Formats: sequence, structure tokens, C-alpha cells
Amino acid sequence: MCAVQRAFAAQISRCHGVRAALGTGCRGRGLFASEAIATGDAVITVPRDVWRPLSAEAARDKAPANIVAALHEVDGRVGAGGQLARAMLCSLNVLADADSAYVTSLPPPPSVPVLWDATQCAALEASPLRAKAAATRRLWTACHASLQLKLDLEPFLGLVALVRSRAYSRRPVFTMVPVLEMANHDAQPNCDLRFDEAQGAFALVALAPVAAGAELTVSYGPLSNLEILDAYGFTIPRNEHDGLSFAVADASADVLTAGSPLAPAALKHYRRARMTTEDGVNAAARGHAGSGVDYSRPLTLRNERAAVRDVIASVEERLSAYPSSPDDDASALEGGSLPDWERDAVRVRLGEKLALLQQLEEARKAGVEALAKMPSLDELRGKLVGLVRAPASKIALLAKAPAGKVARAIKAREDQLQKGF
Repeated sequence: MCAVQRAFAAQISRCHGVRAALGTGCRGRGLFASEAIATGDAVITVPRDVWRPLSAEAARDKAPANIVAALHEVDGRVGAGGQLARAMLCSLNVLADADSAYVTSLPPPPSVPVLWDATQCAALEASPLRAKAAATRRLWTACHASLQLKLDLEPFLGLVALVRSRAYSRRPVFTMVPVLEMANHDAQPNCDLRFDEAQGAFALVALAPVAAGAELTVSYGPLSNLEILDAYGFTIPRNEHDGLSFAVADASADVLTAGSPLAPAALKHYRRARMTTEDGVNAAARGHAGSGVDYSRPLTLRNERAAVRDVIASVEERLSAYPSSPDDDASALEGGSLPDWERDAVRVRLGEKLALLQQLEEARKAGVEALAKMPSLDELRGKLVGLVRAPASKIALLAKAPAGKVARAIKAREDQLQKGF
């Protein structure tokens, strides 16, 4: 029996209602059902006395007050909400128990970008993950300096990466969970990891009927390849959750995926930025007034075209930051000869590029739809007549513009509509 099997046997013997065993399948080492399991049944329950000694809370109780204070100071400085401090404390617990059967049975650190060298990180190209990994490395390095450990920096970074990839980190606990941490990820899992706060126990619960011998899987969440690679060190082919965060100027960020509509926050920003007197006239005619303009929908055809063009320019600028094309990435993946880390980097950047290309397609659709959604000439004339009869507050926007500009704006709008624009 190898060290992993011995450690697993020692830990599982302390668990309750065990209906699973350690095995090897297409995902590598994992948990497998030792008998048929019905939906809603608990497969394994890990009691408090098994996981609590490995938790951040246990480490905090044992650690010197100055160490805990130093970690929380770094955590507070970056606004991590206590999670960074908990990860470090949990890592210290594992380090203190380094000679135990459980710790010696743990796998090597995952291949996450925070542990990559400069050449490997460069393969991420313009992916936000490249900057995120560099920032995380600086943060963990600061924690290492605060702790003043005898352990060198690189082994410490590897330890934290390992703990982060395997720990249960949902509040109120941050801990390693022996046995259950062996369950692998699947986009369509047959089990769920749950924590019963009242009982202080973790349980693996079946989400569907599981046949004897089948692998027991859980979901790490609806994560993009960027998020999975960052935390766990692997990627998923054709990940439906792939995408990236996209922000322009001071607008809030849009999360873009392959199925996203045209970036709503960016579009609102550019509609506001491209607002003119003519747009104000039309907006007022459609029921807007002054600061009450609704930038979440088209104002005028001219404004919408300008805003869409600006979104397209921003997306194209973001795409141009990647040295390789989506076709280059697809060809590299099809070759099948890339090392694992490079394959993962290519999958991340390809997913981001495809999300950006989808935005270009959505922008073109938005330009066409704007034509259909603009009011007809008769509708606009009727609304302008109604506006003249409306309360003064509703025409406050018009009052700020010289009469000649308003007249020219109305005439220009009529000309556009007559030409089909």
C-alpha cells in the first residue's frame, strides 16, 4: 500500500457512513462509489475532529498573536476580507504538520501561473490572468516576509498554492477536508460538498443516482478557464464559461462570454459620452429629461452608431493586444504536442479572444437593430408636439440649448428619417 493509500485509509476510518473508496480513473486519482447510491444520500461524512485540526481557525488559536496580526494587516491592506489571512494560516497548519501521514500524502503543488516563470507567463499574452498572477505572487511574497519563516520563498509559494487549490474556503470555515478533497471536478457533477454548521461536519451528498464503481465528482463552480487555471492549475476544453472582464474608462466592468449581449456597461458609457444637443432633443421627445436620460437604451440613431463604433474600437484594441490570432491558438491546440502548462495558457487566451470576437458580432447586430428601433418621422413629430405642451420640467433639457441649435437639430433629424437613416 502506497503512502497516499495508507493516509487515506487512516483518515476514512474516522469518517461516518462511508460508501466510497479511493481509485484511479480518467481524471487521475479520485473517489469512487463502493455501492449504489440514491439521490440525496450522504456518501461520506467527515466529522469536526477530523477536519478542525487542519483549519485556519485552529492555526489562529495556536499562532503567536503578532503573526496573526501581521497576516491580517496585509489582508486588510489589499481588501481580501480575511480570506488571504485564512489561507496563510491554513498553510501554516499544514507546514507544522509536515511529517504527518496526511500531509506527506498530499500531491505536489498545482501548476498555477503564480508559480510559473517569466517564459511560461508570457504564453498567457494579454490575458488578465498574467497580471493577476504577478499581483498574487507579490502579495504572497509579502506574507512570507511578514511570517519570517525558515522555509524558503519558492517552497512557501508552492505550499500556499496547494492549500488554496484543495481547501474548502466558504465561510464560516477555511480548512483542508481530508478524504472529500479527493473528489474531482466535473461540469455536471453527481455529488455536492456540504457543510452542516450545526453538526460541524462536512458531507458528500449525491445529486443523482450513482452506480457502484462510478466516480464521485463535484463542481468547483461555473468558472472560466482563467479562474480554474488560476486556482486549480488545469483547464477544460471548450469551456462554456470562458470569457473575460471588460471595462472602458470609468464604467463598471462587463463580464463577457461567448454568449454575452453587447457590453451593456460600455455601451451606456459611450452613449453618455457621445450625447449631443440633437440627442437631447430626441431624448426629450421620447420621454427623457435632463439627468433622467436612460442610457441603457438607444437615444438617437446618430448617437447609437457612434456608441457602437466606440465599443467596436475598444474591443478591437483589446484584441490587438494579443500577439497571436484565434486561428494560431486553435492550430496549436490541434497539434497536441504542447506541454500541459502551455496548452492551458493557450486555452485561456483563446477563450478570451472568442468572447471578444463575439462582441464584434454583437456590435454589428446592434447597429442594424438600432435602425429598426428608432421612431418613425411621424412618431417623432407627434412626440415633439406633445413635448411643447408638456410641463416645463420635461423640457428643461431643451431650454439649455439655443433656439437655433434646437431647430437645426429637429430639421437634421427629419432629414435623416426621410433618407432612411
